[in-house]
Amino acid sequence: MQPYVIPLLCLAWLGQAQGAEIYKWVDEKGKVHYGDRPGNSGAQEVTVKPAPPQDSGLREREDKQQRLLKSLEQDRKQTEQARDQARADKIRSEQECKMAKVRLKNYEQAGYPYADESDGKKRILSDEESRDALEKARKAVDYWCK
Repeated sequence: MQPYVIPLLCLAWLGQAQGAEIYKWVDEKGKVHYGDRPGNSGAQEVTVKPAPPQDSGLREREDKQQRLLKSLEQDRKQTEQARDQARADKIRSEQECKMAKVRLKNYEQAGYPYADESDGKKRILSDEESRDALEKARKAVDYWCK
């Protein structure tokens, strides 16, 4: 970028704001100058085009874009949360399946199935309680290991 572009833009802005003219001239060393007064007899008046009018729909489009981006971010977070929840559910299901299989195997192989009592002692299950516990263990395997 030429070093005189920034001053030119500043002068153009000031010129429009104040209605002043802008002049361009070349000095004896060949350097181009710009100013609000002619610097020498060879100075030429420069016509600066006005800035284009501001797009009235620009702000509306930017707002719409921001809302869309925010919505997409929320969707991404919800999808990520659903994926994380599905992973956690799968892990829990796998763990429950393993425990249910172990419980069923223990009931099937136990000579005398027992239940833990609240006082810490073990009580041998009756035949009916044993059948119920075995059936319950099978249903747990079916549920968790589908």
